[in-house]
This record gives sequence, structure tokens and C-alpha cells, in this order.
Amino acid sequence: MNQRALSSVIKLLEETVVQSEKPEFTCRQLAMVLLCVENKGMTGTELAARLDLTRGGVSRNYKALGPEGSQCLIRDENGKILPEPKVVDAITHLLDSF
Repeated sequence: MNQRALSSVIKLLEETVVQSEKPEFTCRQLAMVLLCVENKGMTGTELAARLDLTRGGVSRNYKALGPEGSQCLIRDENGKILPEPKVVDAITHLLDSF
């Protein structure tokens, strides 16, 4: 097992999920945030297909992760779901050290 990689994943969770105001994330919600970071944003349809969710499921998860929830995601003027800059910064910092 790559101990350094495992430590980086744990640190990622500690600095993004645990430090949020509402640290109760599901695995799908974490995947949604990471996919939005990786792809520099995604549409609800893209996220639904990738995560095997309905559009309603994406909306409910966005509500938990968006401005009224943990504040990890935002929507742009076209409705695309984007990661908050603080999330991108935290992930970039961790991955740069890896």
C-alpha cells in the first residue's frame, strides 16, 4: 500500500470535508465535488450520468453542497455547477505536495 497516497487522501478529507461547516458528506457528494474540480465544473445532466443519479438527486446533493449547505459548490450564470475557489485551493495544495 502506498502510505503517502493514503495519507494524502485522509488529509484531503480533513481539509475539505471535516473543516466545512456541515461535515456530513456522503461518498457521492464527495465524488460530485471532486468531479467538479477535475472537470472545472459540470452540468447537472453530466453529473447525473456520471454518478448514476437522477437530476433530482443532483439537485438535492447540490443543495447540501451549495451556498445554503457546506459551501463547496456554486452555480455559474449558465447553471453549470462549479467548485468554490477555496475547495480548488485546498485540493491543489494537497496534490502539489504529493
